[in-house]
Amino acid sequence: MAQDVQRSIFVNAGRIAHFSCGDTSQPLVGEEMTSEQQIHDCGFGFVVENGHFVKIAHSEEIEDEYGHENSVNLHGRAIIPGLVDAHTHLLWAGDRSAEMRMRQQGMSYADIANAGGGIRYTVAKTRECRDFDLIAEQRLQWAMSLGTTSIEVKSGYGLDTVTELKMLESYGRMKDKFPELSMHITWMGAHDIPNVMDKHQYVEQILSEQLPAVVEQGIADSVDVFCEPGWFTIEDTESI
Repeated sequence: MAQDVQRSIFVNAGRIAHFSCGDTSQPLVGEEMTSEQQIHDCGFGFVVENGHFVKIAHSEEIEDEYGHENSVNLHGRAIIPGLVDAHTHLLWAGDRSAEMRMRQQGMSYADIANAGGGIRYTVAKTRECRDFDLIAEQRLQWAMSLGTTSIEVKSGYGLDTVTELKMLESYGRMKDKFPELSMHITWMGAHDIPNVMDKHQYVEQILSEQLPAVVEQGIADSVDVFCEPGWFTIEDTESI
């Protein structure tokens, strides 16, 4: 049985950026990333069938072939591929904008953390949150309104089993709520060391408590570790 074709027709676009030149099975590298072949000038249109671009051509050609009754006039708006946000901490609270000034004054990330800022400041504020779903939903809607179609969302501002699991569970509900958004969920409980224990104790808690719970519930797609001098070593990262 033939599949029903869901077709959308767009005309009078501004510049259209696309990745349909050359070997489309390989990523663009070097000069290919700035090639004018990846961009069509204003006045073109395109046809989408079942979620896939099937034609890019002058608007007149599109309308001659498909008609103009059901076409959407873009009035010169630019068309770009959906944005991929490959590293986000969607759930966090607090305001660390003052740290930008500290960095401009030459303070290192470790200096800021020792002064009471950095990740631990955000952790304290995030633990005070009562409704992770509301925050996540608002931020995802904002991201999608700006053109994001794929996003990775990390935990990492809980640094305890209860909060880290709550964040991941919230991400799972958002993934169900926004099926049109490609969402990759990452556990990053190894983002810093909480104030109440040393690093060795925290790594032990991660291995014996946090990660087993994440795996048992199946609420993360991958694991990330903040492997930096002063935080987690390569050995810590490998064990986690």
